[in-house]
Amino acid sequence: MRLRSHLIVLVLAALVPILGFAAFVIRENAALQLAATERGMRETARAVALTVDKELETAITTLEALAETEYPDAADLSAFHALCQRVVRAQRWSNVLLFDTNGRTLMHTGAPLGALLPPARRPEIVTLVRDGRRPVVSDLFDGARNRNLVAVYVPVVRARAVRFVLAASLSAADFTELLVAQQFGGDTVAVLQDRQHVVVARTHGGEEMIGRRVPHPTPGREGWLRSRLQEGTDVYVAFATAPLSGWRVVLTTPVATIEGALRRGLWQMVAAAALAAAVAATLAFLFGRRIAAAVGALVRIAHAVERGNRAEPPHTGLTEVNAVAEQLVAAADLAHAREQDAALGERQARAMAEIAHALNAAPDLDTVLRTALEAVRRLVSADSARIALVDETGRLVLRYSTSDSTVMRPGFVIERGQGIGGLAWATGRPIRTEDFEADPRFRDDRYRPIATADGIVSCMTAPILTPGAVVGVIYANNCTRRPFTVSDEAALVTLAHHAAAAVQKARLLAREQAARAEAEAASRGKDHLLAMLGHELRNPLAAIANAMRVLDAQNAPAESTTRAREIIARQNAQLAHLVDDLLDVARVTLGKIVLERRPVELAQAVRHAVATLAESGRTQRHTVGLDLDSVWADVDQTRFEQIVINLVGNALKFTPPEGTVEVTLRAIDGEAVLRVRDSGVGIDPAMLAGVFDLFVQGERGPDRGPGGLGLGLTLVRRIAELHGGRAEATSDGPGRGSEFTVRLPALSEAPAQLPGSGPATTIGLPRRIVIVEDDADVRETLRRALQLESHEVHEAADGPQGLAAILRLHPDVALVDIGLPGFDGYQIARRVRASAGGKSIHLVALTGYGQPEDRRRALEAGFDTHVVKPVSLDALFAAIDGVASGIH
Repeated sequence: MRLRSHLIVLVLAALVPILGFAAFVIRENAALQLAATERGMRETARAVALTVDKELETAITTLEALAETEYPDAADLSAFHALCQRVVRAQRWSNVLLFDTNGRTLMHTGAPLGALLPPARRPEIVTLVRDGRRPVVSDLFDGARNRNLVAVYVPVVRARAVRFVLAASLSAADFTELLVAQQFGGDTVAVLQDRQHVVVARTHGGEEMIGRRVPHPTPGREGWLRSRLQEGTDVYVAFATAPLSGWRVVLTTPVATIEGALRRGLWQMVAAAALAAAVAATLAFLFGRRIAAAVGALVRIAHAVERGNRAEPPHTGLTEVNAVAEQLVAAADLAHAREQDAALGERQARAMAEIAHALNAAPDLDTVLRTALEAVRRLVSADSARIALVDETGRLVLRYSTSDSTVMRPGFVIERGQGIGGLAWATGRPIRTEDFEADPRFRDDRYRPIATADGIVSCMTAPILTPGAVVGVIYANNCTRRPFTVSDEAALVTLAHHAAAAVQKARLLAREQAARAEAEAASRGKDHLLAMLGHELRNPLAAIANAMRVLDAQNAPAESTTRAREIIARQNAQLAHLVDDLLDVARVTLGKIVLERRPVELAQAVRHAVATLAESGRTQRHTVGLDLDSVWADVDQTRFEQIVINLVGNALKFTPPEGTVEVTLRAIDGEAVLRVRDSGVGIDPAMLAGVFDLFVQGERGPDRGPGGLGLGLTLVRRIAELHGGRAEATSDGPGRGSEFTVRLPALSEAPAQLPGSGPATTIGLPRRIVIVEDDADVRETLRRALQLESHEVHEAADGPQGLAAILRLHPDVALVDIGLPGFDGYQIARRVRASAGGKSIHLVALTGYGQPEDRRRALEAGFDTHVVKPVSLDALFAAIDGVASGIH
């Protein structure tokens, strides 16, 4: 066979396989390219959808920042209107609107403030935002002035409730620019559709399609398909749905564009085989190897992408293969970046959840603050962190710090508006700066030298906000030029939010524990009071019972019966004094005591009070010395004398017989200073701070002497405070006596004329008296006592009988109890006053109800005076004579 034949055979032998291999390679390459194109277009559609969502998220974030300001709550929205107009210009929005929760338009940046505004065009979206308490993105709509708009709505939340809805209108043209900026290239057309499949934006012209509904929308949220356009062009379609807005990005590329390269390759192969058979084997071999290598590179890239590894695009010299490789690598990089972002977000979310759990589980405020401090460094990788809280006096005080500052140590007081923390406190907003020293906001700040000395460069703060107040500030500091990012600031704000809830919970828990301790102390005090009250009541009741046995005994000596009567009178007075002290403590504790203040010469009042103690025999076994200057004060004389009696009586009680009690009165620095010094048992230093507390007493033996309920000193302090003064106690210790001091505001000079009180008038004429009392013993003893004074006395045991007796007998005086069977004393008084001649009858309310409100009710019902049980007979006779003679 000739060489040529061999060559031909060789060429043919080489050409046929080469052509076959070339056909196979082209087919495989076309399939791979089509698959790569599909992946690329789908990934591009997803990326564009995310870009659209990011644009909307930017608008939502900006609106939420506006919503967090205090301006929407202001009665005057002018500042908020101006702020929103600046934002509209900066963001290239169409408008910003503020609605109430019913869809009424409160503000429109496109209209003058105060102009009449139409209601929301989409009230259902306002309702959706209000009920869902989350941002909402609208579909495409035509505005009042502009066509083809979309709107973003966010709730304005105050105190966990939606008070307003803030919306921003964006032009669809912005989204067209967004699509054009993606530079799809070639014949690819990008279309953005809203949830109703209405065209929002489109590339490659076709503006007339914007606002029209797509007749045959693509099914599903994401996909790839081959379709035919209305004009008959076959296209490949890739689409993806944005997760936030629900909008759809649709990419269409003509089939001819994608498959044209394959067809051209086939025709070129046929032409090359016909025209260059001689060199076909060589060329086929060379190009076959090249193509195979390129395909292998693509396969390797595909495998690397599948395994999640990073791959570099090969340089094969084949444009198409290089393009596919670059698309594969770009898609892999995008997927890897998204995975990294998702992993970072998951780590931050997990860390924040752990921190929130730790804050919520913190048992006290200090643990909350330390946990929050460590969380700052964990979340934002800060070099140092600080935390400050507003104390009960309203000062912002640094509580904890992870750095050793020369000045800003725990306890440092931060001025409002000074420093980055004081500014966050004043504004209630987070503050962030890349360079504190160079930041013009802090050029004249008082804390700038401190930050320089501490080496702080970049820093940020977030206020700890509770409803209606800033309760603290969290700091994050870096000592290098490593600025904090927006995401760092968001993390710090979230941490501050969790810290606010934990601080509030810790403080509530502390208050609950304090309240529980106070309640337990009150319960113990109640039990202590009942035990002491039982003892204090049993002694006089036992003495009265024994004296009654002496009076009941036949042939008892006159001296014994006289002594028994004295005991009964004295013990009755003690019981009355005990009840009076209990009532006085109740009145001053509840703030119901009424002072009848007038200018009083205190020295005379002190002498009168001490004389009262002497008349009762309580000073017989002691020496009471008086050293009194003339001091005038505006006081209730009765209550002031009660202070003196309680202090001197307390000194006598705790001073052994033959001891001394010194009473001094001085005018010092505009105050009347009363001191009672005794030589008694003294006060233990541990009890000195609470000596004026209710039911507090010194150590007592099993006999519980010297007795009492521990009410006297409590009354002293409360009465002094009601006069604008104070009470103090000092002692050098047990066995060394004690000194009690009361300071009251003094008058600078004696008054020129004192208000006259009028002479007391006692008229002892016999009178007709009706007693209406349901207690038989009280009724009988009153009747006998009044009959001994020559009065004509009649009795009634309940309301109806008492009213009938008063109306029948028309007495001079009627003593009426309030709590009666049938109907009460108030009804008796009203019916008597309403009867003929009833206005001349003098009614005395004789009752155990002694509060000021009880006295007011009695006088309003028609009583002339109000007498509280138990009352001495002398006081009762004086009340009867005073009422009957017109003295009230």
